[in-house]
Amino acid sequence: MNPAGLAFLCLWIGFSASAFAKDKPYRFESVRIETDSLRMDFAIDSIFDREIFHGLKKGMTAGMEYQVQLWEKRSGWFDLVVAECGLRMKIAYDNWDRKYTVMRSDVTTRFADEQEAGRQCSRLIRFPIAGRDQIKPGRAYRILVRVVFQPMSIENVQEIKRWLSGEVEDINAKSIKRSKSPLKSAGDWLLGFVVNVSGFGDRELAAESPEFAMEDGAVVIREEK
Repeated sequence: MNPAGLAFLCLWIGFSASAFAKDKPYRFESVRIETDSLRMDFAIDSIFDREIFHGLKKGMTAGMEYQVQLWEKRSGWFDLVVAECGLRMKIAYDNWDRKYTVMRSDVTTRFADEQEAGRQCSRLIRFPIAGRDQIKPGRAYRILVRVVFQPMSIENVQEIKRWLSGEVEDINAKSIKRSKSPLKSAGDWLLGFVVNVSGFGDRELAAESPEFAMEDGAVVIREEK
C-alpha cells in the first residue's frame, strides 16, 4: 500500500445480502476507512410509510434522531464504547409550496417528491463514526445504531430548536406535546390521540452490524449474522 495515497483510499466492506436476515428493516451498505475516519453507509426502510406522509401533509412535524455507537469486544472484560455520535433532523410539509422540508443542524433541503424526502431521512452516507487511530488492528468491533422517530407539536418551535442544537439530549414526546395553556393542553391531548390512531406515533429501530476488524489497513468482517 502506498502511504502517500492512504488519505484518499477508501477501504470498502461490502455487506452482502446474506450478512443479515431478510426480514431486518435496515442495511449496513458499507463500512470503510476513508480520509483517516471510520465511515459507514447505512439505510433503513421501515420508518416512512403512507401514514407518516399523510400526517405530515396534515400539518404534523416530526423529529428524527440517529444515535451511533462503536463498541470494541474485549474477552474477559465488559465491551467498551469507543466512540459515540449522532444526527438529528426535523421533517415538515409546506402546504403552500407543496414541498417537504428536511432540516438538520448543518443543512436544510426541500423536496417535492415524498419518496425522495423519505430517502433523505432514511440514509446516512459517508457518516463518520470514529477516527482511524481509534481502531486497534486485530480487535473486534460492532456498530450499534438507534433510530428514534417522534411526532412533535408544531407550536413548540423553541423546544425543537434546543433539540437540534444539542441542548436537549433526548426528545420526550409527552413534554413536546404538553403546553402551559389549558386550551393548548387540550389541543395537544387531542393531537396526541389523533397521532396514535393514525399510525403517526413514536417509532424506534435498533440495528447492529456484523462483527468486524481492521487487518492490514482494511476493514474485514469477522462474523456474519
